Amino acid sequence: MIILAMNKTDSVIASALLLKKYPDAQLHVTSARRIAELLETLAAQAPARVTVAGVGFYDDSAPRVKRHLDALHKTGARIDWYMDEPHLDKHRKTLLKNVRYACGSGESLPRLVAHENDIRDQDANEFLALYEKGAGKQFEFIGDLIQAAFNDYFVLEDDAAVPNVIRRLTPPYEPSAEDRMQVARYQTHGSRRLTGKSQAIADLRNSIKRIGLDSLCRVMILGESGTGKETAARMIHLTSNRKNHAFHAVNCGNFSHNLLVSELFGHEKGAFTGADMQRKGAFELADGGTLFLDEVGELPLDLQPRLLRVLEEKAFRRLGGNELLRVDVRVVAATNKDLAHEVEEGRFREDLYYRLNEVTICTPPLRERLEDLGAVANEILFDICKKRADIYKQYKLKPPPRRLAPEQIAALCKHSWPGNVRELHNVLLRAVVMDSWNWEELIGPAPRQKAGFDARSIRPLKEFENDYVRYVYEMNGYNKTKTADTLGISITTLRAKLKEAMADRPQPGA
Repeated sequence: MIILAMNKTDSVIASALLLKKYPDAQLHVTSARRIAELLETLAAQAPARVTVAGVGFYDDSAPRVKRHLDALHKTGARIDWYMDEPHLDKHRKTLLKNVRYACGSGESLPRLVAHENDIRDQDANEFLALYEKGAGKQFEFIGDLIQAAFNDYFVLEDDAAVPNVIRRLTPPYEPSAEDRMQVARYQTHGSRRLTGKSQAIADLRNSIKRIGLDSLCRVMILGESGTGKETAARMIHLTSNRKNHAFHAVNCGNFSHNLLVSELFGHEKGAFTGADMQRKGAFELADGGTLFLDEVGELPLDLQPRLLRVLEEKAFRRLGGNELLRVDVRVVAATNKDLAHEVEEGRFREDLYYRLNEVTICTPPLRERLEDLGAVANEILFDICKKRADIYKQYKLKPPPRRLAPEQIAALCKHSWPGNVRELHNVLLRAVVMDSWNWEELIGPAPRQKAGFDARSIRPLKEFENDYVRYVYEMNGYNKTKTADTLGISITTLRAKLKEAMADRPQPGA
């Protein structure tokens, strides 16, 4: 027997009860978006019996669901599908006659599954009563645990996360230390994830998994603003053996010099005016875990030796203090600057650059993975609408669609998205708030590009070349490798040309 569970509390409880009756059953976790794909896989396995507990599907996937159900039925499988009555009515034309459907008719899904499968022992009934009341700290914790398990399933692609929780839920249930840590991780890190199926995102996920196996190496994350560098850093933390310890993030561009020293290393009482109590810094707070240094290229030059010393000695003193504090911290840094160029120009220490840059990964811009734009946009739109559901209910407004039509996604793909996912979020938020889906108006004019090569100017040829080299360098996000490829020259030649081209111009970020 194969059980398919949905990412909802009632489906998980129903599946836990089924496992009490059928302990040897295989358990698969899916969602409305993935049900058609999973049914196709099962049809190839030809199982004897499939039980679906509360899983729905979308209108656009209904034909695929029907086709794969038909293929599954032809293998001789018995298919029992439990769902709520409104969903059953909505898809009645799509559903097959040879599949046995059961709906609640006001009865909860777990109670329906228990009744249909003759699960009537005392433990199960107590569990059902607890679920149906929806009260008490134990049930609230079960709900949090289920959310945490599905977060690990979707975000970390941990296929065993939800099945393991469901098997542990079989009544009677008492939270374990493992359960409590799983909930704590979810409450701390939320549901950030790298969405998409493009090769660029697949490669990034694989790199993160490999890096997670080695919790000692330092990591440099490169990428444009809005490409998910902090999300990548959190995933590195969550895939490592440091995941049950702290993750602490510091944006190096958000603080003045003195405040940044205090933010990183802490201070003693009386260390400076206003320091009326002792304060722990980021290194101390992240002990045993991960410290994320965002915009590390903004780190003041005179503070860089102090950071280098901590990385080398794994020890530091608080500002105004004498006690040497030792820490075990993995440092992950991120920047949208070309740090190699910053080193060449003397604005970033070379020894610190190599200390931080033991392993490098890059977060791809949205324009280079447009095949993911639909999935990313739908996920953002769903989250925006979900957060505002109470507002629409309060003012009796028609809620906006939670998914974009294919033609809407195609229209969004025509934009270059210089602000990446952050810009996409703002556009979709404006669409929901204004109830307008005119993308040209919502996106607005593209940012004005910096002046580049001007063929109408009469100047020495070398000036034109310098302008053009600067222009291509800026358009490639100050990435030397991409710039050299665009210009068709070697890195060595490019460095020489940049040195001359940038001699009389402000440097990026200066």
